[in-house]
Amino acid sequence: MLGIANATYYTGRTLPEAFDAIGISQYQTMTDSILNTQGVVIAHPDANAITVSFRGTLLTAANEKLDIDCVLDDYQSKITPNQPGLTGSWKVANGFSDAYLSLRGQMESSIQWALGVVGGKPKMYVTGHSLGAAMATVMASDLALGNLTGLMSSVEVLTFAAPRSGNAAYASGIGKLLTNWWSIQNFFDQIPHLPTQSMGVFVYLAACLQCARVQALSLIHI
Repeated sequence: MLGIANATYYTGRTLPEAFDAIGISQYQTMTDSILNTQGVVIAHPDANAITVSFRGTLLTAANEKLDIDCVLDDYQSKITPNQPGLTGSWKVANGFSDAYLSLRGQMESSIQWALGVVGGKPKMYVTGHSLGAAMATVMASDLALGNLTGLMSSVEVLTFAAPRSGNAAYASGIGKLLTNWWSIQNFFDQIPHLPTQSMGVFVYLAACLQCARVQALSLIHI
């Protein structure tokens, strides 16, 4: 998954080269030129699986604006307005939800394409790094509340250096919906500590999910 998350950073003619290097040939890209977001949907017919991966932050004004927009939005009204079971207590960072929504339409179409390639009821893997990890978090919760999960045999989430993306009710709710979830972090990386709790009661998804922190003697943002 780390190789896929890394390859998702590539653009243009270098993107096919990056995926070819890790043996992936069947995929569709998702891009938004306004917010400068990117992701891929990969079909793995031999493994009966689909992977959705979101790219992390590039050094652009549009991406940096998404990273610092920590206003907490109501999840239900913004992401899943047709889910009466939600109480409205879920709150998610505006920048991260905007980033995900910029690609959601393309993602849904590409997942339908991948289902046609793979056939059957495949496993769904969701991944991303940094901003992409936050997008993957919102996507996985949206997927679990929607109709697509019925088309999958299972949903597994593996994120790298994920920032805090919502409040405690959001983290706890996701933990009940999706139990097969890993968040990989560098012990000394500062990004997973952001946004801080003082910026809107943001909490770790790892409070209710599985978290593995890599004890690396560096500040690398893996």
